[in-house]
Amino acid sequence: MNFLKKDESEYTTLLGNLLVNKKVINRKPLKTYLWLPKGESEKAHMYFYLDDYYLYEGLTHLNKQNINNLCFKAQGVKENFLMTNIYLGKMNISTKAKDWAMGYAEITYFKHLIIINEFPVEPNNELTFNFSKSTYLHSFYMEFNDYNGEKRLDGKEDLVFENLNHLNINKITVDTSPSQNLLKIDFLIPCKHFLEFYKSRLPIVNYIFSVMTFIEHRKVDFFKTYGLINNTPIEYYIGNRKYKEEEPSAYEMIDFREFDDFFKAVLSKNLDEIKFLNKIIVRFNVINNRTNTLENKITGLVYLLERIIRMKGGNPDRKQEFLREEKILCIDLMEIKTIKNVRNCISHGHDELPSSDLLLVYRNIEILMQRIILKELNWNFQKSTTSPYHLKQYHTFYGKKMMFKGRRKCLEGK
Repeated sequence: MNFLKKDESEYTTLLGNLLVNKKVINRKPLKTYLWLPKGESEKAHMYFYLDDYYLYEGLTHLNKQNINNLCFKAQGVKENFLMTNIYLGKMNISTKAKDWAMGYAEITYFKHLIIINEFPVEPNNELTFNFSKSTYLHSFYMEFNDYNGEKRLDGKEDLVFENLNHLNINKITVDTSPSQNLLKIDFLIPCKHFLEFYKSRLPIVNYIFSVMTFIEHRKVDFFKTYGLINNTPIEYYIGNRKYKEEEPSAYEMIDFREFDDFFKAVLSKNLDEIKFLNKIIVRFNVINNRTNTLENKITGLVYLLERIIRMKGGNPDRKQEFLREEKILCIDLMEIKTIKNVRNCISHGHDELPSSDLLLVYRNIEILMQRIILKELNWNFQKSTTSPYHLKQYHTFYGKKMMFKGRRKCLEGK
């Protein structure tokens, strides 16, 4: 199959049905090629093999409508496969006659992929998540070469967090080594169905990795989950995420010696607070991504500040009043009015500001937003790299180059 991204032998071949609003739309079983990632740097993908012209016409019609409730359900030899919210990308078909056609449809992404295994297992409330490398979430061990030259681990000790009954969690274990990174969550009550997993289990895990991305300033996320739902072993993938391992940041926001206390503070939130906070942190992480330009980061972070003010019932035009009410220290930072005016200049394309100016403005709004988020996480920002002491060291390092050189109308909002 020359349209496949990988060698054909690497794919799982399935027969199944396409459903729209739970109604099957194909006349005969649809042949599908599914590839599952073996690590966090790759993404699950699939292809529909089309040999039915009427199905091709139907999919073309659905693709034009951009329908988002297209699902695929397959029956394997030992497993059931269910994919939800499938988005079709490229479709290619060669028509030989009206009822004789052959081609393929490439799946741009799917939201959820659940693999339900059919074999007996012992009851277990633990869900395991394979995740990318993290600076903070890791086991403690030493690696050495033995007399044969083979690498061995000595004194491996996992990171464990307990007493999280308010989140229905017995304990969280981080088990890492050179060959794996596992986050294991042992729940007090077993998960009975996928909707419960999606609404009460997955938000906690997404929140944990959002916070890790926030403090490490690099993407930390999971790419695979396995465990039991209703005493049935499942594997779970989120299909619309891309994973790319990034190098560690030049600085760590939290001191390693304080990380345990920080993580406990982060997990002191209840489920509703976690869902609320995760929206803010995810948005911050997207805006503050390393690949974004300084202009995009500045405008995005100011808009995020205004969004937070609205979410808390405040007036986004009264930012200083909000910061005062929330007791966010900002006297050591650039005035929020100046930052907003520079944002407006960028948005309206008035002045081309020197890169040193943009770096200074970005650094100030970044620090301000980090302090706000740390406060929401129940952590004293003074015990982080957002403290006035660290900021002073930053300005001392850059010296006069960090003086604002922009034209007056940027400062005055003209």
